[in-house]
Amino acid sequence: TGGAFSMEYQTKRVSSERVATQSTLSVIGECIDQFAPGCTGIQKILNARCPLVRFSHQPSGLQCDLTANNRIAMRSTELLYIYSNIDPRVRALVFGVRCWARAQGITSNIPGSWITNFSLTMMVLFLLQKRNPPIIPTLDQLRDLAGNAGQEISVSFPCHYFGTLCHNIPKHPCVTSARAIHYIT
Repeated sequence: TGGAFSMEYQTKRVSSERVATQSTLSVIGECIDQFAPGCTGIQKILNARCPLVRFSHQPSGLQCDLTANNRIAMRSTELLYIYSNIDPRVRALVFGVRCWARAQGITSNIPGSWITNFSLTMMVLFLLQKRNPPIIPTLDQLRDLAGNAGQEISVSFPCHYFGTLCHNIPKHPCVTSARAIHYIT
């Protein structure tokens, strides 16, 4: 619910939510393998801390990680979407850094002692927040922009969700600062 795509399913009684998630992802992985044109290299990584199905989408050249019942990943993705809507160069810069890191052997899709794409993305966002002038707002600034639209979600620590924030973003000085342009172009 709340995203562009939502799916509700029912399963037989299982011993835990994790087992249900693993079972669901296994079936989805098989469906992608059999019926999704352009999807290759399907890997069902079901015993990971967060079970997932990984595959490549050949037409777009993107590598995809599909999880289920992972609310934190959904919120993280939405946050990245908000930042990419603040300034379209954010997405291009993050993509460029990820491609560069892959070419340099800094990241890999093979499990190991690599830095993750998510970590690289967070470093790029931090850089863009700390530039003078900043190019994107910090989480605290996003929370302030959201005001009552920001919804606190219960995890195991205070966490706010800004899913309805996109219409407020242009009011932030980071977005309207013409001096910020030369920092990432």
